[in-house]
Amino acid sequence: MFNNKKGLSTIVITIMLVAFVIIAVGLVWTVVRGLISSKTSEINLNVKCSGVSLIASKVICTGSSCSVTLKRVGNEKIPLDNIQVNFIGTNGNSLPNPVLFGSLNEGQTATKVFPGLSSVWPVAYVEAIPYFKDSSGNDFFCPRVTKEITA
Repeated sequence: MFNNKKGLSTIVITIMLVAFVIIAVGLVWTVVRGLISSKTSEINLNVKCSGVSLIASKVICTGSSCSVTLKRVGNEKIPLDNIQVNFIGTNGNSLPNPVLFGSLNEGQTATKVFPGLSSVWPVAYVEAIPYFKDSSGNDFFCPRVTKEITA
């Protein structure tokens, strides 16, 4: 019935090549789609960070506590989840767990006193790091603001 076996093998090879190409395109698309979607959420968070500007306007350290005044400048109405504050001592030590300042609205200035800094005393500088929660609930940190303590 099928006397022309050479023609049949050409059809089989063509079908196999088309199936191989479809599978390869599917695999590549799966990888590319994953990269695009993860980078999109990161870009959105970076855009949110660009709308947040903090100024550490005053830091006063006495005894083993520091009073930190932060001001949020600009008029972006982007809500922060919180601001992490790190205290770094002259010996390079920092607190084992970062402390939280709280959130600031646009144009708002707030002062908070942080006691119990004897493990990093004397404090050399303070870092304020605003952050947001991403869609998975993980913390996404914006660029930090550093204020050196001067005598």
